[in-house]
Amino acid sequence: MPYHFRYCCNRCVRRPKRLALRAAQVEIIKMPQAAPKPCRWPNCAAIVANSGYCDQHQQLRNKEVERQRESASKRGYGRAWQKASKAFLRAHPLCQCPDCLEGKLSLRSAQVVDHKVPHRGDMRLFWDSSNWQAMSKECHDRKTAAEDGGWGRPGRGG
Repeated sequence: MPYHFRYCCNRCVRRPKRLALRAAQVEIIKMPQAAPKPCRWPNCAAIVANSGYCDQHQQLRNKEVERQRESASKRGYGRAWQKASKAFLRAHPLCQCPDCLEGKLSLRSAQVVDHKVPHRGDMRLFWDSSNWQAMSKECHDRKTAAEDGGWGRPGRGG
């Protein structure tokens, strides 16, 4: 739960090292959270605090979204892509994401070939190797969730 600190004076704000000595002068206030709401699934009366669906219906919603997606091979990720991506990973064994910079900032092995600019079905952009970057699965999942929103939620674009 996020906290908000209310300080007694500017001296306490500017000198956090002395805060321990002045702990009695700091008031900790819990920030308010959104009110719980009913599950968005039709005829479900469960009360949820965050996702919009109760645990049971969130799993059903995830399966429904996944079922509506085309197969990987129909989206272009067939045998030719597997062969090309493995060759690219052999040539670029370290994660190239901005957080890692190919081992300069963080040393992670690459397991996934990512499209820097999402191709959104454009096969010319899909096969453009200058649009590829090797990434660790963790970094790729974080980037993809930020772009696509994950499980049908609106993303930031990209």
